[in-house]
Amino acid sequence: MKNTRKTILALSLALLLAAPALAALSPTVDADDFAEKISSLTLSSPYLWRNNTWYRFDSPLITLIFPARGTKPMFLWWYTNDNSTIYVVKFQGVIEYLAIDKPYYRHKFHANSTTINATLWKDRIEPALRQRYMYGKYSQAVSEFIGLLFKLHRAYLPFSACNWTLSGPVFVEGKGYWSFNFTLTRVYGHPNLEFAENNIEIRCRFYNTTTTEIPDSAE
Repeated sequence: MKNTRKTILALSLALLLAAPALAALSPTVDADDFAEKISSLTLSSPYLWRNNTWYRFDSPLITLIFPARGTKPMFLWWYTNDNSTIYVVKFQGVIEYLAIDKPYYRHKFHANSTTINATLWKDRIEPALRQRYMYGKYSQAVSEFIGLLFKLHRAYLPFSACNWTLSGPVFVEGKGYWSFNFTLTRVYGHPNLEFAENNIEIRCRFYNTTTTEIPDSAE
C-alpha cells in the first residue's frame, strides 16, 4: 500500500518574519541608522528573567525572550526602546494526515486508526490484500494489518507535550537576520511518538530587512 500520509505543522516548521522591515512596524525606530552599525545588532549574552521563567536576549533594536525550561517552541519580542507592543510567535504541533484525493490538509483525514479503517479499508486496503494473498495467508495478512492499526501513534503531536533545546539566537552579519533553532529532545505522554525525538527541528530566521525567501526543498 502506498503510504499517502504527509506531515504538516499546525503553524509551520520554518518561520519567516519578512513581511515589512522591522523598522517599518514602528515609527519610533529608524532601521537605517542601525544598518550602518550592523555589529551593534548582536544580541547580548542570555540571562534568566522573571523568576527564571525566561531566557532574555537584548540588542539595541529588539529584545527576544524564550521559555527557560524548554517547555514550548515559542518566543516573544519587542522593540527595545518601546515595549508597548509585544509580539508572540508560538509553534503549536505537528499533524499527520491522509492525502486522499486532495493534496492538502483536511481535518477529517487525520492519519489515525479510526480514519484509516473508515476511509481506506473497504475500497483500497482490503481489495489489495485479497488480490495479493488470494491463494493463501489472506486472514493472516488481515490480522497483521489490524495489529498495525492498534499500534499506530496519534496523528497530532502537541509541541507543549515535548521538551525543546534552543540554539542561538545569533545575528548573521551580511545577511541581516537573527538565526535560532528549536530541537525537539523529549516527548512526554504520547506512546509510539518517541521517534520524533531529535528528529524535529524548527529553524527560525528573524530578518532585519524586507526579505523574500524561497525554502530549500532539500531541508
